[in-house]
Amino acid sequence: MKRLLYFIILSAAACGAYAQADGNISLRQVTVTARRPMKEIGVQKTPFDSAMLKENVALSMADVLAFNSSVFVKSYGRATLSTVAFRGTSPSHTQVTWNGMRINNPMLGMTDFSTIPAYFIDQASLLHGTSSVNETGGGLGGLVRLGTLPDVPEGFNAQYVQGIGSFSTFDEFVRVTYGNDHWSSSTRAVYSSSPNDYEYTNHDKKVNIYDDDHNIVGQYHPKERNRSGSFKDFHILQEVYYNTLRGDRFGVNAWFVNSNRELPMLTTDYGKASDFENRQREHTFRGILSWDHNRSNWRTGVKGGYVHTWMGYDYKREVAPDNWAVMTRSRSKVNTIYGQIDGEYNPARRWYFTANVSAHQHFVRSEDKNIILQEGGNGI
Repeated sequence: MKRLLYFIILSAAACGAYAQADGNISLRQVTVTARRPMKEIGVQKTPFDSAMLKENVALSMADVLAFNSSVFVKSYGRATLSTVAFRGTSPSHTQVTWNGMRINNPMLGMTDFSTIPAYFIDQASLLHGTSSVNETGGGLGGLVRLGTLPDVPEGFNAQYVQGIGSFSTFDEFVRVTYGNDHWSSSTRAVYSSSPNDYEYTNHDKKVNIYDDDHNIVGQYHPKERNRSGSFKDFHILQEVYYNTLRGDRFGVNAWFVNSNRELPMLTTDYGKASDFENRQREHTFRGILSWDHNRSNWRTGVKGGYVHTWMGYDYKREVAPDNWAVMTRSRSKVNTIYGQIDGEYNPARRWYFTANVSAHQHFVRSEDKNIILQEGGNGI
């Protein structure tokens, strides 16, 4: 024992002397190895670290993807349409799933990532090209896979975050969780609002400068405020899980969105903002029921989901005091029923079997309720 203690002291002294003499400390090479799961062999996947999703809770998934991935994100600014495209394909070729359920709009085939708060996402990954076939079909470009995790700390926990920005921009984030051996519950809410009336120099317009004889002697670009760009977005997500501790877990996920956004006017529009109304409203509910059955070498999962989306778009102009001419009054309703059964079986180290069956049924109704009358009074 004394010899071992003497050897340790002598080694520490030698290392200290070496560090003082050379100024550097040499570290031995360390090799880290890992084994890729068989289900991910041949899959081109880009996972996102959880820290990326939590760096700034005010970000939407459009911002997270733009800052941390190679996919093309087309965005018109905060609270405006933001789409994602893989390697030259269109946004309608990009599939998006939330906890396994596809959430693309069936009418356009796209997903507006500005309506997905990063605060609601616990894990995210990209599946490029044909790698998305394992999850869902139709992803010619790829798949954006989003999900939440059932794990929460034990007992009651609460979190509140507020963000205040210029031009009266407010962001509110609330989360309340409860967990024990069997039950876990999580409630998250996000509310964002802003008049979005920032000032800018409009380089698409020119104002003439006249002399006393009404001759143009100069021009300049006027300073204006962003018009009709306000937004109010509210999201609430409720999750409840029950774990039997015998390999079975039941879950319920419910996500409600209430969005009210004004669409900014064109920079070349010379009309007054008070004379126009250009507004889009959306109410969306997404719900999922799930059951996961896990054993040592096999797993079975069953999911059922429902999506309801109501979207309204109004564009009208005040042609006289209190007299509005409605040019567009569009309404659409989408109801989607989703079901999925999947299984995995790993009988031996070199064998792995998997099967997945899913179905989506869409019921869509879209119409423009603005009726233009002919002279005879018949609608067209």
